[in-house]
Amino acid sequence: KEMTTAKAQFEQRISLLVSGFLQSQLGENATTVLTLLAGIAVAVRATDCLTPVEKQLAQNESDWTLLQHFKAQQFSHVQPMLKQKLEEVAGAEILNIVTTVDKEGLRFEVFTFKEDLESKLQSAFRSEQ
Repeated sequence: KEMTTAKAQFEQRISLLVSGFLQSQLGENATTVLTLLAGIAVAVRATDCLTPVEKQLAQNESDWTLLQHFKAQQFSHVQPMLKQKLEEVAGAEILNIVTTVDKEGLRFEVFTFKEDLESKLQSAFRSEQ
């Protein structure tokens, strides 16, 4: 039971970190940010990451292509900062970060770590027993 709590607390910390990062660095005010830890991967789902104007642009295919390119460039510019913050929280090295945003403003990110964070949390939990 406590392991589940440790995992939930870790996921909550990542959700808060990503939510704050999206807002401060990309101007995306996600209404819901959910995180799931599974082994070496951490998946984050954030809703409402497009402004009303961006949602309008997403309706036109050529505008959407430009917007996707812009958002990818914008993210790549601040990605090293996010990587550093995530590594500090997780205490593990990140191998890669993949992110995408759809036309409805859903942002999906996957962080792949060098080690199994779920096992690391379990080991830390066991050593506290």
